[in-house]
Amino acid sequence: MVTDDQGTIMQVNPAFSTITGYGQEEAIGQNPRILKSNKHQAAFYEDM
Repeated sequence: MVTDDQGTIMQVNPAFSTITGYGQEEAIGQNPRILKSNKHQAAFYEDM
């Protein structure tokens, strides 16, 4: 995944789509927050 300086997804590769299930058309223009599952506490994301 490549983002611009505002955090907007500009490019993804096939591995991104395989791992996340989001196709290129779905991901481009979105914020990486689309990957947030809400299953983890904030500390998990801070550590990551």
